Amino acid sequence: MIRNVNLDKPTIDIEEELAPFEIVPRSKLLLDWRQFKDVVEIQLTDLSELFRFMWFPAADDLSIFDESCSWMLFIQHDGELNLTLLR
Repeated sequence: MIRNVNLDKPTIDIEEELAPFEIVPRSKLLLDWRQFKDVVEIQLTDLSELFRFMWFPAADDLSIFDESCSWMLFIQHDGELNLTLLR
């Protein structure tokens, strides 16, 4: 679990959250809200700026990963962040 992340702020720095795990995300990220039925591409910089429009507390479970598929960040509807390494 990734601790002490304030998801109430309007932006999130995905690179900063992943850095302690020595993960450098690629510039294009993939987002999934519906068990891989609707995967959306977004630029890393855009996600950081538009995060408040991408995830809604109490309503959304969001998976974020890149094309390497070596990691996946899960943001649960209650705000808990979990990281899975798929290496």
